[in-house]
Amino acid sequence: MVKISAIISLYNSEKFICGKIEDLLQQTIVSQLEIIIVNSGSTQNEKIIIEEYLRANNNIKYLETSERETIYKAWNRGINESVGEYITNANSDDRLRKDAFEILSNSLVANPEIAIVFADQFISNIPNEIISEYYGRKKYYRSEYSRLNLLANYEIGSQSMWRASLHKKENIYFNEKYEVAGDYEFCCRVSENHKIKKINMVLGLCYRSNEFENKELQNIENTNKETFEIREKYLRRYLKTISVSEQFMLIKRVDAYLLLPAFLHIILFRLSKQFSLSNQLLPRGFVCWLGSIILEIQGNIREAKKYCTKGNNIQSAIFLRNQLEKLNKLP
Repeated sequence: MVKISAIISLYNSEKFICGKIEDLLQQTIVSQLEIIIVNSGSTQNEKIIIEEYLRANNNIKYLETSERETIYKAWNRGINESVGEYITNANSDDRLRKDAFEILSNSLVANPEIAIVFADQFISNIPNEIISEYYGRKKYYRSEYSRLNLLANYEIGSQSMWRASLHKKENIYFNEKYEVAGDYEFCCRVSENHKIKKINMVLGLCYRSNEFENKELQNIENTNKETFEIREKYLRRYLKTISVSEQFMLIKRVDAYLLLPAFLHIILFRLSKQFSLSNQLLPRGFVCWLGSIILEIQGNIREAKKYCTKGNNIQSAIFLRNQLEKLNKLP
């Protein structure tokens, strides 16, 4: 019986693949796990390493493409080959607690109304560091889930688990046009009709390279572009589903946020990521953008423009600059 299908997408990940497979094979419910490896035209020697595991383990499937494809096309390819009730992406450079899959899947079993579960993580810049030997102090405490928190930050992260029925019954797959933010778009789409749950435990270790090996760090401009497109689309759709009174309450919340001096807001926001706080602050730039879009929807273009001048970092400046350009074109 296969309970969980773990999808590994590979491209030039030779130095990580052995550690990744060992990490998965040590999961407490490995007997209910299938590992699907999709080699998307890698130019390195992962296949030689994988062949050793294929001979010794009958729960590993290996797929290979002759040309490189996006990670989300590889994930969709793996999903179509999967038979598990639950799906997870297993990034080659990340590591898990041995009971991570057991805890994540048990949460889905116990909460049939939940579509996706996720947890907190350690952050490491050491390649192939094992979570049981992690000596760093950096923990990333993700915000409690809400649609607004999801739209403000991609808080679900790189080690979530979700129901296969989202794909097999509802035809919700990853949008293959994206290079780095397709998982964010997938979660935003799922959140419109399904519940998502955070588990308040550190279950994994996320690798953050000091040499910009992570895909999202290699082209910040493209990462910001994709994130903006997704965030704006789903934020506007979300705001159109709530009442005018709810929009008014959000504006009150925005104004309360902006009473804090910018420097203090930044400090408190960063502290909230280092400690497990139940109510983490929203980023100041997002708050300004949110206020501007609400007032735009309500037809108050003059006031909407004022919020576009209150952002405080490069990424939010992109959102606010685009918003201001749109507002300036309105009558």
